[in-house]
Amino acid sequence: MKKGRRLPYFLTLLVLIAFTLSCATTVASTEEEVLAGQINSTENTEILTAVEGELETPLEEFVPSVDVDKPLITAYKDRRFVTLNGVERFGQFIVVYNDTDTILTQIDIFDEAMYGENGEIVNLLEENGEVYYREQIWIDLEKHPKLKQALSSGPERLFVINALNDDGEMYFRTWNPFLDFWEITLTPYNRNYLYYREMPAANRGKLLIANETGYDFISVEVSFGEQKMELLSELDLIDRGAVVVNLDKLPALEEFIENSGQELIFKAIDSDGDLYQFIWLPDDYEWAILFNQDHLYFNLEADLNALNDYVLRIQNNSGLDIWYLYIVDKYMEEYGTEGMEILGYRILFNGSAVKFNLDDHNFLSYFRLDEIDEDLTILVYDDDDGRYVLNWNPLDKRFINLIEYGY
Repeated sequence: MKKGRRLPYFLTLLVLIAFTLSCATTVASTEEEVLAGQINSTENTEILTAVEGELETPLEEFVPSVDVDKPLITAYKDRRFVTLNGVERFGQFIVVYNDTDTILTQIDIFDEAMYGENGEIVNLLEENGEVYYREQIWIDLEKHPKLKQALSSGPERLFVINALNDDGEMYFRTWNPFLDFWEITLTPYNRNYLYYREMPAANRGKLLIANETGYDFISVEVSFGEQKMELLSELDLIDRGAVVVNLDKLPALEEFIENSGQELIFKAIDSDGDLYQFIWLPDDYEWAILFNQDHLYFNLEADLNALNDYVLRIQNNSGLDIWYLYIVDKYMEEYGTEGMEILGYRILFNGSAVKFNLDDHNFLSYFRLDEIDEDLTILVYDDDDGRYVLNWNPLDKRFINLIEYGY
């Protein structure tokens, strides 16, 4: 019997291994597909459940928690501002704030009826009161019953505010107490350039005396012939003020003026004790005695230190107008500085004089003390920038006559 051929052993082994691997791969693939199917089925179920839950939940619960009426970023804006300062309308006080860059010496408030009753300024400031730049004054209506009565009666209307500064310049504005604040501000824009100060009538029989010196007068005396007469009596002649002398009340003075043809000497003393002199010869045109700083008078032979040890007086008899005046001590000279300029905005014209209160200057007040014995240097500049130097010792005298030093 013929025997058939057998496959080699190793080939049989390879066939068995290949079959085994094929079966294993098929089984693994089937398990992965089953497992993936289970996972996908689970995820789909969860997602579906979630979607169903969302659909069951009200929609407004999922709106973002942002206030649509309030923006996320807000621009900062400046706040509103008022300056009432607690001033009550129709209360006891009116506040006036000085922003004029000057010193106010008179303030008046009136309506049309008050103006018709009295055309003269009624100063609401206290006696010798002043309101400096950027200061305010509280006007107490209890002290001014006519103004209080006018404010508390009648229909709504405008009031007028007049304010005069120390140069006689007028500041004018209107004020409605029914609508405006009771804190009134005066500024440079309220300056009225149409205003001019009216002087009383000066003519034969009525003699005008006016004070334009910058200081109040406590005395005005007239000398005529062998007689002297005080004209102010108990009345002070304030700075920028004027008085009228009715000569028919002074027969001796009237007769001298009318018949003698001689000059009269008027002497005024201010609140600092300084003397002013005005020499007047009567004529038919100028019946007015107008005092100003040009009439500041010094008796060079008198002991002026005894009058007021706190005042330095400088008389300009140099023939030149002086624009700058410096006082220099030895320490300033060492450092090459010109010291302190004391004229400020003033010009010391030839023939005029100027005075300084030593207490008003920190530098000058040092030389008020009697034990300070130190030579100082005075530097003077004229209108052509000419420079002049002279020496001065404060203990020698409180008066400087520039011509004495060969200026």
